[in-house]
Amino acid sequence: MTKALEREGYTPPGVFRLSEDALAVGRAFLEAARKAAPGKDWVVSFDWCHFHGRPPGGAWQDFGEQLSVGGRERHEVPVEALHEVDGFQFTVKVPPEVQRDLAKRLIDTDDDSHCVLK
Repeated sequence: MTKALEREGYTPPGVFRLSEDALAVGRAFLEAARKAAPGKDWVVSFDWCHFHGRPPGGAWQDFGEQLSVGGRERHEVPVEALHEVDGFQFTVKVPPEVQRDLAKRLIDTDDDSHCVLK
């Protein structure tokens, strides 16, 4: 792993595979980002995070650690961090200690179409 990838927390290409369902989620996110901010060159990122949220009218909740789908402008992403599947480029940020606990190292979706690690 290069120092830039390590310093910025990127998981090198080849560590994770992307299921067809997760690929569809990523492509849909990219399409929505392009509509929301036309003219920007987006890269989808699958990032491990500790998520907190508040449903409309509800109290803040701690949802724990999970995979989020987001985007970064391409100029912010080191070229060596880019993964590619069927022409779709993306990045992954999953800490090594989380990677060690996974059997398949697969980014997939659950029954609610949320991206998950397996």
